[in-house]
Formats: sequence, C-alpha cells, structure tokens
Amino acid sequence: MTNWEIIKQTSVQGVVEYSVSDGICGERTFSYDFSTLTEAREKLKELVEQDKENKEWNDGLKLRDDWEAMRRRQQEEDR
Repeated sequence: MTNWEIIKQTSVQGVVEYSVSDGICGERTFSYDFSTLTEAREKLKELVEQDKENKEWNDGLKLRDDWEAMRRRQQEEDR
C-alpha cells in the first residue's frame, strides 16, 4: 500500500496549493495538485480506497498462485 499524504505548499506567486503525494519532493513517484484542501481530501480518500481494493485483489492472486504451486507439487509427488 502507498502512504499517501496531503502536502500544503505555497507557489512562487504566493498561491496556496495542496498536493496529494506518495512521498516528499524528490522521492515521490506520483502527486496530484489541487487548489483547495477539500479537493485534495477527496482525491486522498479515492486513492486510499483504490489501494485497499488493489491489496485485496493482489492478496487473492497470491492465494491462487500458492494453491496452484501446491497442486503442481502434489501432482509431481503422485508420479
């Protein structure tokens, strides 16, 4: 899961902006910029939900892969 966070910053022009980011500047891979905190919070909520869904899906794949590997080992032992 990604550790999303909201970062408040002020542009060179003095405008307050909010970024939803997966890390600090220079270390992040994704960020989404917004002009209001409300918009940033909505995006953060969406991203956290997506991460939960992806984790559940990936956990299901791992279980399936583990089961397939166990089945193949059993077939080899039965030969």
